[in-house]
Amino acid sequence: MALFTERVAVLSCASADDGSAKACSEEVLRDAAATQKGLPGRPNQCLATLPKRIARLLCATALVGLVFPYAQSPVHAQQLSINTDGAPGDNGDDGIGTADAGDGHSPVAPATGTNSVGRTTSGEAAFVGSARGGRGGDGGSAVHATAVPPFVEIKGGKGGDGAKGGTVDITNNASGALETSGDNAPGISGDAGGGDGGNGAWAFAIAVGGKGGVGGRGGDGGTATVTTTIESNIITHGVNSNGITVNSSGGRGGNGGLGAAIGAGKGGNGGNGGFGGDAKGDNAGSISTDGAFSKGMLVRSAGGVAGDGASGFGIVGNGGNGGVPTIGGNAEGINSGTITTRGDFASGMVVQSVGGGGGDGGGDKAGNECVLEHDDLLASLTEAIHPPLDHLSSQPGKRFELF
Repeated sequence: MALFTERVAVLSCASADDGSAKACSEEVLRDAAATQKGLPGRPNQCLATLPKRIARLLCATALVGLVFPYAQSPVHAQQLSINTDGAPGDNGDDGIGTADAGDGHSPVAPATGTNSVGRTTSGEAAFVGSARGGRGGDGGSAVHATAVPPFVEIKGGKGGDGAKGGTVDITNNASGALETSGDNAPGISGDAGGGDGGNGAWAFAIAVGGKGGVGGRGGDGGTATVTTTIESNIITHGVNSNGITVNSSGGRGGNGGLGAAIGAGKGGNGGNGGFGGDAKGDNAGSISTDGAFSKGMLVRSAGGVAGDGASGFGIVGNGGNGGVPTIGGNAEGINSGTITTRGDFASGMVVQSVGGGGGDGGGDKAGNECVLEHDDLLASLTEAIHPPLDHLSSQPGKRFELF
């Protein structure tokens, strides 16, 4: 008991200031010696503060045990995203006359980099490299609602073209796992797809003709490369969560705009899709997926699907043409590591170079078929030309009337 009292008390006194520590220690030692000789010890003021000091000491010890091991342990980081996507083009302005949209912008720089640490994410990819082309803007609507000459054909704004995809070149050499949970969450995603074309706008003319705007062309795919070293370890747990996804597909063509007139209305043509670029995936590490439709590797270069032509309304009505089909690019998949998939419809590796389909043509509504059966087109027209032509009105089943 004396030895215990001496050791704890001296340790407690050591936490005091330098002026009192020595005196306190000597006092404790004297009490300890007296106790060992069977003599009654004197009351010790230092011992009165012993419980508080022990509590402080234990608290500090506990904090050290909690903080330092945590700081020294390897910690999995959140998503690493290298994104240099191009900005979208400006939309055309609605109004009287033609209002073409702006084209999408190219990626600002190549998306290149290496990941060297383990990462854990939920609902998103662990490692992303993206250099997509910007989307084209949508055309502005055009209206010519007057019976006063001269009569001119009114065209809806053209959709802007999508920009070509850039360059993606990313590598994972982390010994820690890239692990994702949740659906649509690949381990690594490299995307150099082209931007979609913008949609053409509708056009309306009281007299001669209204011609819908043409859809913008989709941008071509760029060059996307994803590489993993032998240290790499990728694990995904969700549906449609591939271990590695590489894409350099062309952008989709924009849809044409509706054309309407009392005379002749022609729908706008759909835009063509972009061509596929170059896509390459090279895995030397370990990939494991356990969700349905979760492939080990998906390497894809597809042509962009073309836009649809729009309908034309008028005494003479002509629908717009759909965009033409496109071709895919080069796609290459290499695996020298291990790939394990456990879900339904989950292939180990899929490499695709496929063309994009053409767009549908638009219908033509001539003669009595030009009668408006619904209020939605009227509402759009009224909103576009209000307030200058707020006297333009109609009822279901009747043509426009100008008061």
